[in-house]
Amino acid sequence: MIEERDFERILQCIEDLSPRQKRRLSLKLKSTMADQTLSHAYELITQEELDMLAKRELAEEEGS
Repeated sequence: MIEERDFERILQCIEDLSPRQKRRLSLKLKSTMADQTLSHAYELITQEELDMLAKRELAEEEGS
């Protein structure tokens, strides 16, 4: 977690950027967020698939 004083320093650095640098930073942050969202979604799907497989195997064992 970012501490308050560090956050204030980050904001000050951003204010000092040129408009072009701000746009590049914005694009980079959006890209990073999209990558993290995609990764999290993949983890959720993978876990869902594992849960479904476990349920199927359990049902097969109970049916045997």
